[in-house]
Amino acid sequence: RTPLHAWYEHPRLNPNHEADESTIFDIGSACHSLVLNDPQVFEIIDAADWRTKDAKAARDAAREAGKIPLLKDQWGRVKDMCHSARRQLDAHSEASDAFTNGEPERTLIWEEDGIYCRVKLDWKPNSGISFYDYKSTDCAYPDVFQRIMVPLGHDVQAAFYMRGIRKLGLCDRPQFRFVVQERDPPYALSVIAPTPQMLDLAERKVARAIQLWRRCLATNMWPGYP
Repeated sequence: RTPLHAWYEHPRLNPNHEADESTIFDIGSACHSLVLNDPQVFEIIDAADWRTKDAKAARDAAREAGKIPLLKDQWGRVKDMCHSARRQLDAHSEASDAFTNGEPERTLIWEEDGIYCRVKLDWKPNSGISFYDYKSTDCAYPDVFQRIMVPLGHDVQAAFYMRGIRKLGLCDRPQFRFVVQERDPPYALSVIAPTPQMLDLAERKVARAIQLWRRCLATNMWPGYP
């Protein structure tokens, strides 16, 4: 939103930064991990909810140990989501290659005139031009997701990731697609690509953001809204 927001959310710039530990993100992280076949450590808590003292203590201990805490019913839901995602992708005429024949969670780092840029690909394919990014959401209906892509910054994410892919020579003309899945049964899924017009504007946003980031780092001034 603004340089001030960026500074506040940056763990190396803001000495008082605290990570968001919402249980919604726990479920999203778990689904993300299973769909991408990226092993992470889960801690399954045998409790009906997080309201009891014992459940909260077990959840906090799991996070302290670097694990993702999930209630038993949440874990079952996550597994159902993962299996449903794979079935739907396998049946998709143009996206059956999503999250196959490649490597999950690959970090790309490059330098632009003294500014280091970093992205973390959900999936780095061994070949091809399609790069997929997994999102869990309340509604995966394409028209709805396309309306929220810009407010949530997904257009900038796509443009920035594609910039890194090109800069590092992974692909000259990458195609970036979002695999969007609902968190509730029947866990419906859509595969959505930003339009060329959206990407054109997003690429200009990214170039402007890099320029602004460079200036803020040089001056250590992080303005909010004008």
